[in-house]
Amino acid sequence: MTPVNALSYIWHNGKIEKSETGHFDIVKKTRANITVSETFLTRGTEIMFFAETLKRLNFLAKIYRITPTLLKGNNGEHLKSEVKRTLIRNKCYQTAQCHIVFQYLPNQKQTHEVLFIEPDPLLFSQNKTVSNVCFTNNFSKPDGFCMKLPSVEHEYRKMLQLEMHENNAGDCIILNQHQEVVETFLGNLFLVKDSTISTPSPASGCSQRVIRPFIMERLALLGYPVNGKDNLSRHDVLNSSELFTAGTSGIYFIKGIGKKRYFDKIRKELLRSMEKQPDI
Repeated sequence: MTPVNALSYIWHNGKIEKSETGHFDIVKKTRANITVSETFLTRGTEIMFFAETLKRLNFLAKIYRITPTLLKGNNGEHLKSEVKRTLIRNKCYQTAQCHIVFQYLPNQKQTHEVLFIEPDPLLFSQNKTVSNVCFTNNFSKPDGFCMKLPSVEHEYRKMLQLEMHENNAGDCIILNQHQEVVETFLGNLFLVKDSTISTPSPASGCSQRVIRPFIMERLALLGYPVNGKDNLSRHDVLNSSELFTAGTSGIYFIKGIGKKRYFDKIRKELLRSMEKQPDI
């Protein structure tokens, strides 16, 4: 797992425990047999985009054939209450990333569960900017169901990080095996041209992040309906007037690709609308 700056108290198998070393002891406990790891967002003591988050967690539990107690009842009420309890114990009432790990222990025939909080008060800050972005040239995103598996996605993202490092880039635009635009390392990509907004469709192979449908709905309310397309190309990216990407770490303005520079108008308008309606 990627190291995070976790708060002092973690939720572990139904109990709130003190964790003096933050995330490090969690990684040691789960490194050998991590089954599922997922990140979702919280604001105050509520889970943001809850329906999408619950759907994703239930999907992962189903394909890995595990039965976490956090998901008991299928309606998500137990998950809500335990997340809220952990947030209150940590006195975390700002926006945050919540990291959850489910690990099946075959010898004990039980699921090991850990939940920990990483506060991010600037989660939806207008100042989140990526100065330099590259295209993936060596690692096209594979097609098929396998990319929905967290273990496969994790290894693929490690390769992308190497390519970003080689290009001195803060993010990269991912292409599929047909050289169509899929997403970026940081999140789902949105392209603006003449006030028309496009985003790669699920058919392109893009990840269905919890924030994606919310952004599409909010942009439509602002008068910017979003077109999902499965054949967006490098040409479409380079001929756009604005690019932004959205994931669990925020909504980022893409400043440029090479010598190409972009505007940052609609993303800021979107963020202002989110500030006016804090309950997401």
